[in-house]
Amino acid sequence: MVDSDSAKITLRHGFRSRGVRIQPALGGQSCTGGDKCELRRPKHGDFYGEPGYRFWVILRDGEPILALEQDEGLAWTRHHHTAFPLMTLYEESRRHLFVTALKLLRRVDQV
Repeated sequence: MVDSDSAKITLRHGFRSRGVRIQPALGGQSCTGGDKCELRRPKHGDFYGEPGYRFWVILRDGEPILALEQDEGLAWTRHHHTAFPLMTLYEESRRHLFVTALKLLRRVDQV
């Protein structure tokens, strides 16, 4: 957790899928089928059989601003209603981790 004068940033792991709609929590559409529904189904290695533990959610002042799914390597922001693959972003950045992180953080506030 990072505290500053302007915002409180928190990283949460294991955003539980029961009672919390993972993708819609960032402004996306409800699950109607396809890949985004598949992400919510339990997989063999899920901690306690709970798919929500594959997600990392970054909150700013208690509001979700970025969600990362660790198995498929996908990310969502509040302003982009579809997932984008992190590996593609990494390759576009010529495999520079710092540049990738900056591009990812830029997407958080980009409308």
